[in-house]
Amino acid sequence: MNKKRVFYGKALVLGRDNRSFLSVVRSLGRNNIEVHGGFCAPDIAALQSRYLSVFHSGIDFKADSLEWKDVLISVLKEEKFDLVIPCEDTSAYYLHLFKEELSKYARFYLLDDLAYDVTRDKQKTCDLAKSLGIPVPRQTEIRKTGLIDLDKICTEFGFPVVIKPPVSFNKTSASRNFVKKAYSADEFKQIMTTVPDDTAVIIQENCIGTGIGVELLAHNGESLVAFQHERVHEPLMGGGSSYRKSVKPDPYLLEASKNILSALRYTGVAMVEFKSDPKTGRWVLLEINGRFWGSLPLPVSLGVDFPFYLYELFVHGKKSFPQNYRANRYCRNLPRDWLWMRQNYHADKTDPTLATRPMWKVVAEFFNILLLRESNDTLVLDDPKPGIAEFSTLFRNIRKEYTDKIIEKLTRRKAKKSFRKARCVLFVCKGNICRSPFASAVARLYTNKKIVSAGYYPYPNRKSPDTAILAAREFDIDISAHRSQIINKPLVNQADCIIVFDKFNLETLRDSFPYARHKIYLFGFLTDTMKEVSDPFNKDIDEFKKVYRQIKTVLEKFKRK
Repeated sequence: MNKKRVFYGKALVLGRDNRSFLSVVRSLGRNNIEVHGGFCAPDIAALQSRYLSVFHSGIDFKADSLEWKDVLISVLKEEKFDLVIPCEDTSAYYLHLFKEELSKYARFYLLDDLAYDVTRDKQKTCDLAKSLGIPVPRQTEIRKTGLIDLDKICTEFGFPVVIKPPVSFNKTSASRNFVKKAYSADEFKQIMTTVPDDTAVIIQENCIGTGIGVELLAHNGESLVAFQHERVHEPLMGGGSSYRKSVKPDPYLLEASKNILSALRYTGVAMVEFKSDPKTGRWVLLEINGRFWGSLPLPVSLGVDFPFYLYELFVHGKKSFPQNYRANRYCRNLPRDWLWMRQNYHADKTDPTLATRPMWKVVAEFFNILLLRESNDTLVLDDPKPGIAEFSTLFRNIRKEYTDKIIEKLTRRKAKKSFRKARCVLFVCKGNICRSPFASAVARLYTNKKIVSAGYYPYPNRKSPDTAILAAREFDIDISAHRSQIINKPLVNQADCIIVFDKFNLETLRDSFPYARHKIYLFGFLTDTMKEVSDPFNKDIDEFKKVYRQIKTVLEKFKRK
């Protein structure tokens, strides 16, 4: 902390990322507020900000412990903050849960009960919007209790269909729930298998269009400041943007947003999210973020200083703030945008359900940097360290990714060569009753090598499951007489090539027989694309058939000539 600097206030900011958390820290710090941080990983780039005076490592919200509360109260007593600001769902949830107790020690930015209840519950948000005449997507709430009428869902919504939890934050796991999209009945079934029994989910129509955020600061339902951004790059199936631009507020969207906050007598910041289809003119409200949002760096870079305005409102009661900002200014989150560009490059540009952009437009967007119309979420002139750290991490990850690809390509080539030249091949899986006996039987048909199989599960002489035997017969393979054996040093020594089926098998064998690492390969490396072959043990016969088909298809390519 710079000792020459004079601070006019003090705030504690709680967050986890390099977007909203860092933007709030910078906003307050630039306005001579002493900023303390907490509840974030000790290695995130945001902690390198020159505007962060102190980081409190002990404030770590957990679902199974209240130790964080004692640490927080101790910090509050000692530091005497003017305002405590949570920047994401986890900290907001736990602070709201104990706000009556915690408010004895500091002023918190927390919504009142009604606003918090409605903004975090998507069904209640939808019901409120309907009551105000605001368009929303067609949706229904179902509960996973067994059979689900897929025909009805297909008839009412069609595919793709959006599957989302009623609330965005999972208090059981202390994590954020994520929205998913199903493009077919099979994909819908697969997603629903991940949903716990007797759990409610919202089924929503897939709305085509551009994501738009109307961002506001309000007091008792009266809008004090408004800003609007449009998503330029958003995940192909929807989600937070990696590249966005400022636009002038649309009067209809702004009015809808103000009406919602007025009905809730809302006090605080909010980002009201819409989807708008420029071809049809249809727009719908999707949800309300009742805390600082990921695209916050854009308005802050244009002088719409929401974090500082919030501080002024809560601490000094100020309600008059600048309203003007420049439109068609851009802001980019480079790590997220790098991932988006890769996905966009390979995506089907003709699919209207995917948020893709033509590649010529993606390339042309980089001229915004030269035209000084683009800023970056983390890299700024007055506080460069977080941006430099994030860029360094990105470049290291890119370098590692391409290095790994080269190594993997060479390893695949080596695995194929080793398998072809080997006189003795040893197939190994965990129990030696499902994958390895089937692979061994197929390999004996197609090669003139000595073929052996084994496992590292410490119980020998077990037969293959009946399901495995039945599935193998579908491929004219009989493993009914097979009995498992435990891998040992003589088996490893006699093998010229050892084939395993998943990464856990690989690591187990390499740890047990380190001297043989050079000849142990993943089965998938006998192909150009496959990596792992999953264990079908205790699965149904369809899963066994799927796995056995994968194994047989690969080994067929090594038929002796």
